[in-house]
Amino acid sequence: MNIFDYISPDSESSIYKNIPMRYRDNIVIRALAFSGCRFKYRGPRRPTYQGQSTCLVEDAITFAVYPK
Repeated sequence: MNIFDYISPDSESSIYKNIPMRYRDNIVIRALAFSGCRFKYRGPRRPTYQGQSTCLVEDAITFAVYPK
């Protein structure tokens, strides 16, 4: 996995985005988690939930990394 393929544009607040869920346990991603970054999961939302940040981990297709 090349983390630089997922760098967000400067106009966005995320550091990386659209990372496939298969890389969630990658050593680079784990290092980001231990450094204090937050993760937001993206994908389909359940019908009873509203809003952008309501995607559950088990439903996610991709995720984004944000600074804390």
